[in-house]
Amino acid sequence: MDDKELQKKFDLVAAHLASLAVSQQKAEERQRDWDRRQRELDERQQRGVDRISRAERILLLAIRAGRRERKEWRERHAALIDAQMRTEAAMASSEASMKEMFAKLSKSQTDTDAKLSKSQANTEAALDRLSKSQVDTDAKLSKSQTNIDASFAMLTQAQANSDAKLAELAEAQATTQRNLDALINVVRTDRQEREERNREG
Repeated sequence: MDDKELQKKFDLVAAHLASLAVSQQKAEERQRDWDRRQRELDERQQRGVDRISRAERILLLAIRAGRRERKEWRERHAALIDAQMRTEAAMASSEASMKEMFAKLSKSQTDTDAKLSKSQANTEAALDRLSKSQVDTDAKLSKSQTNIDASFAMLTQAQANSDAKLAELAEAQATTQRNLDALINVVRTDRQEREERNREG
């Protein structure tokens, strides 16, 4: 093997090592890009959790408001019953007064029942809307979570593929290094043999 052939082999090895270095640099860039995407995914997932927490707080406030309204209705109803009982006790002392007061109480009771019925209907409608809103929110959050899980699975697969490629690159680099060492040994042996032949000649 002459010096030109030896130099040519060295050039091929150097070019191959340079190509491996470029491939390794690209793999590192892909790894950094994957890390950035992972951080973005974590941020989006945290925003989803925050939205769920806000929805839970809103629902809790609505439930508390409904409870207060029902409590006030019961108190008004109890007050109405108490007023009716006092009115009936007063009516027992006078027939004329009893008839007049009963008429007024009957009208008041009708108006109150109408108002209470309307208030109850409004309350039930509000609760129905709240329930529907909660169902829609749950559906949207479930869909968002499904999309996040799918994205995470794809990123995980991409990471696994990247790791496999890095492993292949490391194996290729190790093989190249072994080949280079073998080539160096061949060149060294050839050079020693020529030197020995020159000394013998």
